[in-house]
Amino acid sequence: GKEIYVQMKLQLQIFFFVYYLKHDKINFFFKIVVVYVPVLKGGWEKVEKKEQGMKKNEIIKEKKRISCEENRIIKEKKRGRKKINVIIKKKK
Repeated sequence: GKEIYVQMKLQLQIFFFVYYLKHDKINFFFKIVVVYVPVLKGGWEKVEKKEQGMKKNEIIKEKKRISCEENRIIKEKKRGRKKINVIIKKKK
């Protein structure tokens, strides 16, 4: 009963990794969204999506929008110039 329910809840989690990569020559950032989706056979499938360059103020707005959304835990890690937002989302 209970154990199976917990396992199912875990399998419904989707992991988002949002990278803001700074371009060296131009003052633009690229937003790269990496999504890990659970697959039926077990494990995770990685889906990568690169979005167009963003100016710094657009990133600030974007980050505010992300942090306002419900059911999301946001942790921020800094690695050199690369800023990584790790967002864990539970599917309803």
